[in-house]
Amino acid sequence: MFGPLSTAYSTELSNYLHRSHGILPVQKGDFFELFWRAWGATFKKETIRKSFEATGIHPANPEVILKRFGKEASSLDESSASCLSGEDWLKLESIVRRTVKDQSDKDVKKLRRSLHYISAQNSILRGEIRGLRDALLKAERSHLKEQARLYKLQQAQEKRVERERLKEVREKERAAKESRMLKRSARKQLATLDPCRHISLS
Repeated sequence: MFGPLSTAYSTELSNYLHRSHGILPVQKGDFFELFWRAWGATFKKETIRKSFEATGIHPANPEVILKRFGKEASSLDESSASCLSGEDWLKLESIVRRTVKDQSDKDVKKLRRSLHYISAQNSILRGEIRGLRDALLKAERSHLKEQARLYKLQQAQEKRVERERLKEVREKERAAKESRMLKRSARKQLATLDPCRHISLS
């Protein structure tokens, strides 16, 4: 089971790097997502049960392993679909080999090379599209986070400016109040010194 897990993780890692085209490096935060997908694809109840059966562990069956020593490698399964995708170039190659008798013909060789080239280009373009979509999605998320951060800073700045303005208004009101109190006190003192004299303090 750990061999398939390693293979699945390597596949996830390769797909990630292939999709991002080196634009986004693999970071610590990406490990768990890649590993968890590989784990989920490998450690399934049905997969574990089948692996035990395939190796003869449970139910116990030593013949399963013994038969493998004399078993020949099976050929690729032929697709029963009426149309093959660009990623099935090996099956297309097999069909050409099976259908055309003279494999040394120049046109046949040209056809086989063209099929392989078209399939490779199709696979590359599909990978680029997926990678650019993933990179764009992550860039948009990063941009939204930056916009949210700037908005919070702007809100904090506006609140700080408003607090400063209110503080200045309160200080002016307090100064004006103190000035009025001083003027009233001065009038009272002058009135006690010379009751007949009227002095106006503006």
